Amino acid sequence: AVNAQGKPAVQAPAGGGYWPKAQISDFVVCGRSQVGLKDYEAAEKDCRKVIQSYDPNDISALVALGQLKLETNHPEDAIDFFQNAVKADPTSGDALFGYGKTLVQHGRGDEAV
Repeated sequence: AVNAQGKPAVQAPAGGGYWPKAQISDFVVCGRSQVGLKDYEAAEKDCRKVIQSYDPNDISALVALGQLKLETNHPEDAIDFFQNAVKADPTSGDALFGYGKTLVQHGRGDEAV
């Protein structure tokens, strides 16, 4: 089985061991929940764990980090995360929407076209 990026659904993280795709999803879901609770530090830690230890191109983690950075008023960081998500999967609706919306909200709408 492979993920959306064509990589194995199970991959050895840094430090050894294996993380099934479901566990990766759990980190992202947990991070999104922590954003809702305004625990931004914990949310970022969980989402970064995915892109640092599992897959630097994981769309769900990149989009979640982009949304987190928007929520915490760091639009340039948000743009970077959304842009990386679009590069990783140019067909991702969540990545394209987040990227375009962030550009428009911050006066860079001409780049969103």
